[in-house]
Amino acid sequence: MKQPLQERGPILPIGILDASGALHRGIECREWRLKEERELGAALEKVESARMGQYISTVIGTLCTQLGPFKLDSMKPAERAVIISQMWMPDVFFVYLWLRVQTMGNTMSLRMACPNCGHRFDYTADLGSVTINFVDKFEDSRWKYSLKRPFELRGKKVSEMTLCPSRWAAMDALGDKVGKNFGIMKAGLIVGSIYEINGVTGVAYADHELDEMYKIDVETLTNLIDRKSLGPDMSVEDVCAKCGKQYRSSLDWGNDAFFAVSSR
Repeated sequence: MKQPLQERGPILPIGILDASGALHRGIECREWRLKEERELGAALEKVESARMGQYISTVIGTLCTQLGPFKLDSMKPAERAVIISQMWMPDVFFVYLWLRVQTMGNTMSLRMACPNCGHRFDYTADLGSVTINFVDKFEDSRWKYSLKRPFELRGKKVSEMTLCPSRWAAMDALGDKVGKNFGIMKAGLIVGSIYEINGVTGVAYADHELDEMYKIDVETLTNLIDRKSLGPDMSVEDVCAKCGKQYRSSLDWGNDAFFAVSSR
């Protein structure tokens, strides 16, 4: 299901299950003032690396007072980090986008480039109109995939998988390891999305355990994971003013200006 951010409000696209199995979707945030800026700066000084994932986690942990059933303002920083690491990736991106809109408004000015001809141009995005892909029930976030070419994993043939959105920890763990290695990125994306294999749930797999998966399934799965993704759709579709071709690009989450006022 789809809904613009400005209509949806502070409601997570998937949600967080509590110990009883109840689904919670509400979020609450603090105002971002100068004193919060100092607090965030102090928290970022303690972060071991400058990875974007850790930056996003720190921003959310500092500015959010409640995520689903958890009251973050009564927790220690390490406890908040654990809560955020176990959230679904679409929910984390949603909270990050919601924080940006609440603190800086809907308008975001960017310098973009046409992927067809390289023409660079100014683009003003209305973040309030960003489409949020969400599910009504937690179970609806899962989907099955039958492999075109079964492969062997831990001594058994894998013929079917059930996939779901990745936990934030799985994607943040990739960190700087990806670089230009698309293989590492695809392996991490697929492993992080596995809910069950051949009907067996609750098993953790290492990236290298998918080494025998055939190219056709790697590409098909990678494509399906992107197409079935939940949370904010940060893609932009338009026609280039220079070459006249239609293009599709994504707004950059890691842009330095994401929480800045544009100078243009």
